[in-house]
Amino acid sequence: MRPKYALFLMLLSLQSLSELAKKEAERRKLLDQQGIEAKKIDQRDHAAKGNVTLSSPPPKVSPAESGKKPSLERYRTLLRNLDSEIRRDEERLASLRKRLEIEKDAPLRLGRHGKSSTAETATRRLENQILDLEIKLKRLRDDRLKTYDAARKAGFLPGELKT
Repeated sequence: MRPKYALFLMLLSLQSLSELAKKEAERRKLLDQQGIEAKKIDQRDHAAKGNVTLSSPPPKVSPAESGKKPSLERYRTLLRNLDSEIRRDEERLASLRKRLEIEKDAPLRLGRHGKSSTAETATRRLENQILDLEIKLKRLRDDRLKTYDAARKAGFLPGELKT
């Protein structure tokens, strides 16, 4: 056995497949940065000889990487979608807060166990939903601000970005 392959087998036994994949990705990235073209094995060449399935989608290239400038309409659409989602969640948050207020102001339900445990869990559930929605709204507002800033950095004026 060649020493090169023996080393590979030894490394393979010591590392998990994911670690090897990470190292290979780093190696390929380094080669791309240096402008060195690595030899790639094309699976289609082997498909005629056996059953090979090509299932991985082509890599997505962001507009910044491809050198293309994102369109104004793309930013407008993103901002419009974020605005409508923020509005919808704000309305839902107001509704949940009102329901919580009504639930807390409701008279005690008398029965065998005093206040119903289902009322307590309903109140707790509403409070958790409100907290989750507040976190989601904060994230959406941050995303909107980042999108707006990205559009400004791309050279679009504030008046152009209005939806």
